[in-house]
Amino acid sequence: MNFIIPNSLKKNINAVTTANKLVNVDASVPNMQPSPPKVIEKTTQKTTNATTANATPTLCFISMCKNEEHCIKQTLESVYKYIDYWVVCDTGSTDKTCDIVKSFFKEKNIPGELFIDEWIGFDKNKTLMFERAYKKTDYVLYLDADDFLVGDFKKELISGAESDKFDFKTKRGNSQFTTSYLYNNSLQWVYAGVAHNIIVCLNKNDIVSSNIFVNQDGLYIDANEKRGGSRKLDPNKYLNDALKLKDQFFETLHEDPYGLNSRSVFYTAQSYYDSKMFKEAYQWYNLYTKLKDTWLEEEFESQMRMGHCMIQLKYNVDNVINQFEKAIQIFPDRAEPYYALGKFLNVEPHNELAYKYLKEAKTKNVEEVLKKYRLFVDVFVYGKYVNDELSVACYWTNRGNEGFKLLNEVINDDDCYFTEHKERFEMNKQHFMNKYRMLHL
Repeated sequence: MNFIIPNSLKKNINAVTTANKLVNVDASVPNMQPSPPKVIEKTTQKTTNATTANATPTLCFISMCKNEEHCIKQTLESVYKYIDYWVVCDTGSTDKTCDIVKSFFKEKNIPGELFIDEWIGFDKNKTLMFERAYKKTDYVLYLDADDFLVGDFKKELISGAESDKFDFKTKRGNSQFTTSYLYNNSLQWVYAGVAHNIIVCLNKNDIVSSNIFVNQDGLYIDANEKRGGSRKLDPNKYLNDALKLKDQFFETLHEDPYGLNSRSVFYTAQSYYDSKMFKEAYQWYNLYTKLKDTWLEEEFESQMRMGHCMIQLKYNVDNVINQFEKAIQIFPDRAEPYYALGKFLNVEPHNELAYKYLKEAKTKNVEEVLKKYRLFVDVFVYGKYVNDELSVACYWTNRGNEGFKLLNEVINDDDCYFTEHKERFEMNKQHFMNKYRMLHL
């Protein structure tokens, strides 16, 4: 379908355009005027768009920031080698963020623009950011100011892909998922949604996506929230998101040009969950599972999260098991529900049943899962990462030899995930030796 910008979106975009001011241009190029009424300096550098066939495409890095002095330089360091231009939109920093951006790109001699904008909302401000970069290079690379690129980005691969947007692996905490960060800059892109936005192309219906960078070894976007961008440091971030997304759900019940309604339900639930309001999260996840024409991966995640909510809300064991079994029925090749149940049942304790679920989790192939699914794959509940919890089940079910072997495997593994727990593993190993010394371990 053709997407039309709602009047409310146009109005707010215009409001931002007239309210903001351009505060610095470290360098620029002829015929690269930003959205009116901006006026920028011009230099004698060549324009950066319109590459010839088979040439390495040009990239414009774009980002939006506010009070990111503690992390933005790492973001810029991760991308500068690959870019030809930059557009950064600051929404009111009171720290040294803007100075860091200006001095960094001046030192690297990369032309670009820094804007100061009034904050209206993620959808409006992100759309304006894309508008300013429009057609200044062949492609735009967008990262949050506290995310960074890891690995060797082979941007020459773009030329042969003939795609409109490119997906990358994203790592956040224990989860891994796939999302787009690189976009064809000859197309017009807008954001929709008050939080957990979607990006929509206005002048092309059949958007072609590429996963060539998903498949590039060692390349991913690090979106670890522990880095703490300014918004992530807000203790009310998740609750505020939940309230805005809940309102968006009701507002899109009858008119939903961007398909935000069911997405609003899922991310309202996610936001309540992240704010540890488990009763409300359970209700919204449950609502999502009742909707039609939803994404099966989000339904799986909803069934999973309902199980986690039930654990927090002290539901009885049978109800928790039945809930996670619903997730297993959707994707039996995923380890997450098996592992979650095993860990829960070790605590209850129902260790024999825990053992069975954890053994099943250990059989799942994480590489195949990562190829097949896009959303929230927890790589740390697959394969060797099950050993720790499975050894607990072995200890309490008189499987001494098996549990001892599992512990030895992780003790002797140099994986940094295990090294921080080595002392505990050694203590558990001693418990095994004390309990099962008669088994000649």
